[in-house]
Amino acid sequence: MFVLLVACGVIYVVLGDPQEAFMLLGFVFLITGLTLHQEHKTERALDRLRDLAARARSSSLTVGCGASPAGRCRLTGSSLSHRSRAWSRFETGKSA
Repeated sequence: MFVLLVACGVIYVVLGDPQEAFMLLGFVFLITGLTLHQEHKTERALDRLRDLAARARSSSLTVGCGASPAGRCRLTGSSLSHRSRAWSRFETGKSA
């Protein structure tokens, strides 16, 4: 699709109005740039979420909670507890 739009823009420069052709090409490159930028941001966000999920899962397994959901594990009678911040705020009624 990108190649088709660029080819149409080049043909439009030769056969039609160059000002409109450059506007067409400008928008094609602008939209392509925005798409690539958004794709890059999405990939970074997904990588961070994967890292966060892996870290929470490994922490809960290290604590010894076994198959409990990651981030919601607590050992009673121990000074070590592992809970998400959202759960802690809900439980204590305090804001972080």
